Amino acid sequence: MNSKHWLLAGTGLVVLGVISKVSGLLSLSKEIEIETDAKIHKVDLLGFELRVYVKIKNPTSAQVKISFPFVKIIYQQESIVNGAKQKTENTLVSSQVKNDTILIEANKETSLSSPIILKGSWLALGMNVPAAVKEYRTNGRVNLIVRTRSEVTDLKKEITQDKPITIGNSGEEKA
Repeated sequence: MNSKHWLLAGTGLVVLGVISKVSGLLSLSKEIEIETDAKIHKVDLLGFELRVYVKIKNPTSAQVKISFPFVKIIYQQESIVNGAKQKTENTLVSSQVKNDTILIEANKETSLSSPIILKGSWLALGMNVPAAVKEYRTNGRVNLIVRTRSEVTDLKKEITQDKPITIGNSGEEKA
């Protein structure tokens, strides 16, 4: 074989390796799970503070880097428009964006070292999402969604997980 053939064979192997790596990473991003546990930490006359504990699960044989999770609490409302059901979402409170990555080892779970703290004010909640306040006053509870978003940094592939919670009469939350 001359050097041209060796160069073509080497290039073909590199391309094959890259394709194999990318397809493996794409399937890997579907396997990563984000588990959240939201707790009410403080409630006072001005507002409330939630603490969201985050655990990331990597059940695959490859280590992966993900972006620091972004969390928001959402109130979802159904309405009927022209005879069709529509869902609208209103963000009640969201976490700060943090430009950081987390390395998750293969076949491991990693919990964030501290909870993500979300602070909300009653005034903003009443002005922006009066339906949530009305639901709480009427039923003694309100159903919310904790949405956690992260990204597999090597792929720019988003991972999103929604977890419903109910905040009830005594300030308890139930998953």
